Amino acid sequence: MASTNKYFKSGVNKTVLDLGCGTGNNTKFFIEYKFKKIHGVDVSKSAIKIAQKFIKKKSKVKFINKNFKDLKLRENFFDLICDRGSMTHTSKKFMNNFYKKQAYSSLKKGGYIFSWIFSSSHYASKKSSYNAFKKETKSKGGLLTSFYTKNEINIIFKKFKIINLIEEKKINYLNKKKINSVWFIVAKKI
Repeated sequence: MASTNKYFKSGVNKTVLDLGCGTGNNTKFFIEYKFKKIHGVDVSKSAIKIAQKFIKKKSKVKFINKNFKDLKLRENFFDLICDRGSMTHTSKKFMNNFYKKQAYSSLKKGGYIFSWIFSSSHYASKKSSYNAFKKETKSKGGLLTSFYTKNEINIIFKKFKIINLIEEKKINYLNKKKINSVWFIVAKKI
């Protein structure tokens, strides 16, 4: 992950929260980058079980099988909170409160948040946020998904110093109408 390389010379003596850790791909990267302690959180019990089998250095990792709503984070504990697109699958109200309160208080001063959040320019944003990606997931309900404007991102991260805010748009060349658009945010607790 290029951002980790840019903002951390190494993970030595650093603690990271991997939000929506899934089966452990980013967790493995954080181990290889020598983070001292990694906390991986995911709502999926099966994903956590796969991650536990996948990760060899178990002493560095604490996996937590919880819904973000039930998560209680220690204050001034993390050097980095990494969210690779999991918080965008919560309600806007929840995500706003989570970043402004829990994430902010759990970061050490000078700590970073790396977050990937769907943009309101994304093709799926034109549908109801609460049932996006029905076709892709082959389900009636789809996924709870929230899409954000640049102004909304600035409001969410108002307590932080936004270091980097980039909207990345990718066109699906098979169907030029579909634009996948995501915000990449690097924010620092000052």
